[in-house]
Amino acid sequence: GCDSGFGHALAKHLDQLDFTVFAGVLHQEGPGAEDLRMAGSHRLTVLQLDVTNSEQIARTFAKIKAELGNKGSSPLPGFAAYGASKAALAMFSNVLRQELAIWGVKVVTVQPGGFKTGIFGTSDHWSNRHQQLLQKLPPDVRTDYGENYIASFKSKYAKWHNNLREDLQPVISAISTALMARNPKPEYTPGTATFSLPVVHHFLPSCMSDFFTFQLLRTGPEDVPDGVKETG
Repeated sequence: GCDSGFGHALAKHLDQLDFTVFAGVLHQEGPGAEDLRMAGSHRLTVLQLDVTNSEQIARTFAKIKAELGNKGSSPLPGFAAYGASKAALAMFSNVLRQELAIWGVKVVTVQPGGFKTGIFGTSDHWSNRHQQLLQKLPPDVRTDYGENYIASFKSKYAKWHNNLREDLQPVISAISTALMARNPKPEYTPGTATFSLPVVHHFLPSCMSDFFTFQLLRTGPEDVPDGVKETG
């Protein structure tokens, strides 16, 4: 999405390079979308696009088709769904690259790591999510984990977020190269985290990589669920 982070910066960058840009946003009236409309040229179109909404996907596809005509993997605790979706997307892209090669279509994946975007949300976002989570959890699950354990994710993610790189230019450069190179690489991995974590998980024994990950992510005694404390 182009509300913030990589997508937002990339939409602006490609617009400045005279690309025709369709910027999908989750909130069409939000500050990110408004900034794109104000900063972009006539080549940049902001589109309401929630990728979980089939009607919005169909409308967006129809609009882009009408305007274009014929022109044109490391595991981390708490990131199971995110990691699985990225792994699936990488495999999907690899298969597409092979299937579309005969048509002269190049498929490239860009997998950045260690950059500061809006993925962790704001403090207000986490406060709201914390309350929603507590309300929806079954009583026995909430007792087993404990409210302190659940609340610890807010400070943990804030700590991670503060250590991330703010300059998104390496990612924008990688995507620009992938778009404009005559023979782009199949994959671009800007960012130091795309090297260090995969090395740990692919070349060390599982017991060592699990220990490393646990030590990296643990921040204090509140990281242990109440149920574990009682049985321990």
